[in-house]
Amino acid sequence: MPSTHKKQKPWDTVDIDKWEFDTFTAKDNAGGTFTEESSFVTPFPKYRGCT
Repeated sequence: MPSTHKKQKPWDTVDIDKWEFDTFTAKDNAGGTFTEESSFVTPFPKYRGCT
C-alpha cells in the first residue's frame, strides 16, 4: 500500500525558513503573566490494603 503522507503541501514552499525562531516580546504577552498554576492529582490512594 503506498504512503499517503508524502503528498505535496501547498503551504510548504522553499521561501519559508523552517528553522527561524520568532522573537518573543512583551507585546506578545498581552494577557500578562500567569495567574494560576494547574495541578494534576492521581485519584488513587497510596495504599489499598490488598492482602
